[in-house]
Amino acid sequence: MSEKKNWHQMNIEEIRGELKTDLRRGLTKEEAEKRAREYGPNALKEAPPRSLFSMFLGQMTDILVIILLVAAV
Repeated sequence: MSEKKNWHQMNIEEIRGELKTDLRRGLTKEEAEKRAREYGPNALKEAPPRSLFSMFLGQMTDILVIILLVAAV
């Protein structure tokens, strides 16, 4: 399963065979634990929170905010 697959072009039976799973019952607990150990947890990495200064700076560099500030001056 290391090569890149075009999953959207495969039919359901091809995908089932490739992933070695049962479409009605899913994975067994043992198989799910084995895959979690092998491939890691099924979780997205969360981006670190932005600081207040970076959010403020992001707002001040927006072109519409700059136009409004220039118009206000």
